[in-house]
Amino acid sequence: MDWLRICVKLRESGMPLSGLERFTELVRQGPGNEAECLRLLDDHRKRVDVQIQALEECRSAIAWKVDVYAEHLARGEAGGLWDPPPPERMEQRATPIMSCPFQAALQHAGAALSQLQLGVSRVVSAGLGTGR
Repeated sequence: MDWLRICVKLRESGMPLSGLERFTELVRQGPGNEAECLRLLDDHRKRVDVQIQALEECRSAIAWKVDVYAEHLARGEAGGLWDPPPPERMEQRATPIMSCPFQAALQHAGAALSQLQLGVSRVVSAGLGTGR
């Protein structure tokens, strides 16, 4: 069960099928390729970290806009809702609001889920029961 769980998590987090297949091959080969397994997993972790950072930037922009709306509604005012964020609030942002990768991440997740079934069925059909 641990093997299936890690494969599902790797796919859900965006690992390409080719990467998952390579990981499967390495596990099937048994001991002696731990360094390559580590490199493959660490590279994927770094990609996930970049995705998380991008999503956190999007969340920050969205939270700011939620606050703006809440403040305006509390005051009973509609003016200023589309004003740009103050520079000090957004200075840590690496990308502008309109290039937020959240929608791309959602599209990627949908595509990944459709491919997940194929990847998991390949792994399960390989009959791997190891916990690596």
